[in-house]
Amino acid sequence: MFYIALILLIFFSIIIVLYLVGKRATMSWWEKILGVISITVWLAIAWFMLQEKGLL
Repeated sequence: MFYIALILLIFFSIIIVLYLVGKRATMSWWEKILGVISITVWLAIAWFMLQEKGLL
């Protein structure tokens, strides 16, 4: 279950990055900031999961 959750977190982070790169010309600065914050939160959750599991 842990690895499935970790893979989903990484997958959604990649989707967010692709969305930001694809739409950057039409996005406002506020949307870009929210995108960066969401990536940071997703990666922080993944990092804490790895810390809890003892893999880092």
